[in-house]
Amino acid sequence: KKAQDLSAALDAAYKVVYYNHELDVLKKAQAGDPAGLGSKSDTAIKRMAARKVVMTSQAYSQAPPAVAAFTKTPLGLVLAPFIRFKMEVPRIVINTFKLAKEEIRSGNPVLISRGRWRRNSMIGMLAGASSALPMIMAALSGIGDEEDESLRASGPVYLRGHTFFYQGKGKDLKSWDLTYLNPFSLIVDPFLRAFENIRRGEYTEAGAAFAKGFVLDQYLDDQILAGAVKNATRNHNPATGKPIWTSGADGPVEAGVKLLGFVAKEAYAPRIGKDFFEGWATGSLSGMKDSLVSGMLPVRRYDVDLSKQYSRYLLDLNKRYTNVKSNLNAVRRANPMSDGAVKDIIDDNIEDRRLLNYELMRINKGFKGLGLTDTDLLKGMKDMKLGRDRVALLSRGYMDRPSIKYTIERLLDPRNKEHGPARAQQIIDHYRTFNRYIPIRPITESE
Repeated sequence: KKAQDLSAALDAAYKVVYYNHELDVLKKAQAGDPAGLGSKSDTAIKRMAARKVVMTSQAYSQAPPAVAAFTKTPLGLVLAPFIRFKMEVPRIVINTFKLAKEEIRSGNPVLISRGRWRRNSMIGMLAGASSALPMIMAALSGIGDEEDESLRASGPVYLRGHTFFYQGKGKDLKSWDLTYLNPFSLIVDPFLRAFENIRRGEYTEAGAAFAKGFVLDQYLDDQILAGAVKNATRNHNPATGKPIWTSGADGPVEAGVKLLGFVAKEAYAPRIGKDFFEGWATGSLSGMKDSLVSGMLPVRRYDVDLSKQYSRYLLDLNKRYTNVKSNLNAVRRANPMSDGAVKDIIDDNIEDRRLLNYELMRINKGFKGLGLTDTDLLKGMKDMKLGRDRVALLSRGYMDRPSIKYTIERLLDPRNKEHGPARAQQIIDHYRTFNRYIPIRPITESE
């Protein structure tokens, strides 16, 4: 309750100052325009100043009725808990340009100057502070497209759409997340992520990144407790990419304790408490100080553990690769299927594998640029059981043709004698059109 009262007081104080500033501008404009603004009463001028404040700052009264009603429902507490604030940001941006246009067209020199300043300031905030500055900082830190892609692909899912400032190199690399400090990041970040994919020629991924960042992450996100419970039911820790408890190794009591502990830590543990215990774990006074100071900063600082992030990426890649491999099972079904249908399934599966292997090549190159050695990369892939042959071929830009041994054996099982042999022949005939080793790089990319 005290926090809510303090927030309301700060908001009111800001709006009072903002209102007085707009009123002062209008009075100056009124003095030089006796036939226009000069003919308006003090009440009318005050209403004009109030309108400008309401148009270009947060206001409960401006929330769409549907959004205001949704936030009061049980579903609104679980899904998109900050939707009213997030709806305000684009409203303020649109209204800022709308109001600036009105002022510039007014013909009053004072209002024209104010309108241009208003418009240019918003452009500077969106294009400069929110877009160009992070790109410049990343370039100065030696973080190129490949390094940035590697860091995003290996980070926690809930941070992949954010904009970061980087500091240091290798083991000393740190990232600063300013997304929560800058409200306009809600609009800019999805465009930046889409633009990064477009520069790499990944147009489908660009569309997906924009849709995810602008719709799912902004207006369909989880309330903290709901998100923690959802991850607990899926047995998935988004920070590490690993299960919260291990089936077969943890008993019922231990699994329950880990799940409840995860929910309690994610949803209920106070930030100052988590920072204290993290500082205590360092075993030093300086570590405690760094942890507490980091928690009080208005931005989040992360120590980038490259080996840990690389392992998280490989874990996610293995899951996706397993899903892609399973798609080839469609040709095992002993039911009639045209040659074209069989070819499409095989071709799509090989292309999906190629794309994932090509992604791994780029990620490896990015992590190498960030400071991991070839030995680190090989050890990481070995630990994640990527396969010696696959890794060896990958280092030369190739991948193996998918094995069809078990598929053919299943189709030639006597129980599939009606359609199995014919299907097996279809598959063999098409496989003969492929080379033993398949290039991973797109043909448009040079060595």
